[in-house]
Amino acid sequence: MTIKYLAVYGLMDKPESPSSVVRLIESKNPSIFSTSICNSRMPWRESNDLIKYFIGISDNGYSITADDAERFIEPWRKNWPQPKDQVREQDL
Repeated sequence: MTIKYLAVYGLMDKPESPSSVVRLIESKNPSIFSTSICNSRMPWRESNDLIKYFIGISDNGYSITADDAERFIEPWRKNWPQPKDQVREQDL
């Protein structure tokens, strides 16, 4: 299985803070081809439209390592909505 990450930057974004992180997951056995995106307001969601970042149709995605992706995503998780009826430890 191969997982690739891209940092997506808008006009006002700084290198240390992209707008979103996009990931591509590929596997031959079992056959998997999945693209998903997350940002500071929304957890991972799948979309076939995101392939544009990996094939060069959209040029504002820049390759990053899994460690860089995790560094960007870690503070965002605090803002993500919790699944219905799930309570975080700090909410107790």
